[in-house]
Amino acid sequence: MSDTQPRRAWSSRRTLAAVALAVAVVLAGCGAGGQPTTAGPGADISAADVRADVLAAVDGTDSYAVTGTTNVTVLANNQEQRVTVERETRVDRASQAFVTDQTTRVLGRTTEAEVYLQDGVFYQRSDAFVQAYSSEWIKQDVSDNRSQAFRTADLLQQVTVSIENATALSLNGTAQVDGTEAYVLEADVNGSAVEAYALGSLQSSGLGGSVDVTDAALTVYASTETGEPLRVVSTTNASLSLQDQRIDVRSVSDARITAEPVSVTLPEGASTAVNASTALGA
Repeated sequence: MSDTQPRRAWSSRRTLAAVALAVAVVLAGCGAGGQPTTAGPGADISAADVRADVLAAVDGTDSYAVTGTTNVTVLANNQEQRVTVERETRVDRASQAFVTDQTTRVLGRTTEAEVYLQDGVFYQRSDAFVQAYSSEWIKQDVSDNRSQAFRTADLLQQVTVSIENATALSLNGTAQVDGTEAYVLEADVNGSAVEAYALGSLQSSGLGGSVDVTDAALTVYASTETGEPLRVVSTTNASLSLQDQRIDVRSVSDARITAEPVSVTLPEGASTAVNASTALGA
């Protein structure tokens, strides 16, 4: 193996870890209970009122679609790397199933991937798997930890946990989201609790290490009519210790949510998936 191959392998592993960490902390958000809430100047409705409406709307949502982008800045070994991840996800909460079409752009390269969770099995498809597995498809049996695997894609679970347990919650007026009037509900998130959530999500992605979240915040744009989350913006600063290396990650995620019926069906190619103990080979 040439000396460039280990570096490429580590770079790929580091990028995977950084992206997984960004997704994990974006799909996280826990804090200590009993936090203060405030309303915008002159508002007739409080942040607590909006929170209650959002929680009720989320509780009544069995399935939904998400379109979003996460921009990640990775700092490691005094080098900065920027990663952009675009996702379209369909989530079936009742069946704990989802499908994600994902595009990752890093170092001028674009990688397309598909991710499925169905019947307790985690499937992924990407050209990047061919060299390691001689197959575009890999799979993992996560039936023993299905809920943890599912939460890597369930954005509404993030909304619920974050606003129920925010360290500070405020209402910052209203805004338009694709032509719909929405309340702007802002939450500061307790880093220590996010770390535990993020670490579990990393482990479900086949990655280990420790996580340190320095700060995290979430903004929910909720319909003034129904309380349904229409848009979720999350910002996070965190670091990951992986293989004796420290990786600092700054991420901003912006997602649009549409409550609608969802069907998760595996394509024919998934039947050829190779068993894998990790999401990607090292």
